[in-house]
Amino acid sequence: EKLSSSGEPVHALLFTYLAAALLVLIGELELVAPLLSMCFLMAYAFMNCSCFALTWLHSSTWRPSWIHQRRWRLLNLLSCGSGVVICITIMILVHPVWAMAACLIAIGL
Repeated sequence: EKLSSSGEPVHALLFTYLAAALLVLIGELELVAPLLSMCFLMAYAFMNCSCFALTWLHSSTWRPSWIHQRRWRLLNLLSCGSGVVICITIMILVHPVWAMAACLIAIGL
């Protein structure tokens, strides 16, 4: 990766600038808003998915000390699993095409 003299990632900054400029050039908030919503909802879904996986696998690096008690572990699994389902459901309700595109991009990454 190419870094500037001050240690900034030049390629990442240019890509972010170009992506933001293209979104601004669209000029209609109604076209950009579902895309931004999908990004945030996908981030929340992945956060819930990672919490679910860490709880399910009894990870020793999983920080909550109470997580190893059975009742709290089951409650955490239920809340994290329902969080993933709720995020994906909201994505589909907001815009089904963007939701499918976001899921395909996430699977591809």
